Amino acid sequence: MLLERQRVTQDEFRAIIEQPENSDKWFELMDGVIHEVIMPKPIHAIVALIVAGILRTFVIPRKLGQVVGDGCLFYLPNGDTVIPDAAYVSHEREPGIPDEYHIAPDIAVEVISPSNKPRQVNEKIESYLASGTRQVWVLYPEQRVLDVWTPGAEGTANKRKYTAADTLTGGDVLTDFSVAVSELFPTE
Repeated sequence: MLLERQRVTQDEFRAIIEQPENSDKWFELMDGVIHEVIMPKPIHAIVALIVAGILRTFVIPRKLGQVVGDGCLFYLPNGDTVIPDAAYVSHEREPGIPDEYHIAPDIAVEVISPSNKPRQVNEKIESYLASGTRQVWVLYPEQRVLDVWTPGAEGTANKRKYTAADTLTGGDVLTDFSVAVSELFPTE
């Protein structure tokens, strides 16, 4: 749902979302326009939790950084404000646990629901990559597939599609990380 048609800054966005009538709602700011985040179906929440758990199990014992779940705002350097479904932030980029994130996550995870519009998903991927995210994992629970987006040359983006039969690795973002893509989705 579109909340405001006029363009606002991140400071104006913060003032709007902190109003008492918005205390139980989630919002994102994309290209200056506020969008209310629709609460997802259970499958969305389950997949987001599975991915965050797998990331956390790898990241925390190795003291590589932090993993956050759904509901954490990221105030991106390009002016957008997003709520990834899960995210990894390295200690190199954020040594502690801040009150707020004013950087892009190293890995952003988006779980696609039927209510997501492809154009909005693409804009969010572009925003993450333009702001410094090194990998964007886009999961499609109904198809049990995963797209991994990485920055390309001169502002382009590269996409690699994984099926449930494939193995996802962390590349140069999470060295030695690997997981069967089938493990990212619940078993029936």
